[in-house]
Amino acid sequence: MKRLIAATALALVASSAHAADWSYHEERDPIDDTLTSGAILKTEDADLTVMCSEGRTLGVLFTAPKYLSSRDYGPLVYRFDDGVIHERRWFRTKRTALASGEEALRFVTGLNGGRKVAIRAKSYDGTTVTREFDLTGDNSPVSRVLAACGRAPLEPRAASTEPKERI
Repeated sequence: MKRLIAATALALVASSAHAADWSYHEERDPIDDTLTSGAILKTEDADLTVMCSEGRTLGVLFTAPKYLSSRDYGPLVYRFDDGVIHERRWFRTKRTALASGEEALRFVTGLNGGRKVAIRAKSYDGTTVTREFDLTGDNSPVSRVLAACGRAPLEPRAASTEPKERI
């Protein structure tokens, strides 16, 4: 968990990706050579990051455009396409919400074949932050991160490919 929180720096300094395309970034710790890899999808003012730390710890990070809180102010809510609404408790720190382990894997599984994901988090002041991420672009950077964590890749989708229908 400590390394995943430290990996938020990877998400915060990453360069902008093309519209709907994930970008891949990795960073090696200069002391212990631990590799942290991340796939980052950006909107105008928010980021969605799938990351792997130490080759085994999978995480998902939502970076909001405003301060959320370092305490729990209710669940983070997300929905893939027109599917089921998920309300989950993600760890929060300032502008970020973090899922790790099985919760991260549950979220990443929803990326497979999805066209969009909407994420909503409640802020300390009672307002909500809602952002929608377009998932129709190239998802190969996410598969690289999953491979680094020993997980199966997503179904390949090139940037120019039409999204597949979900059944």
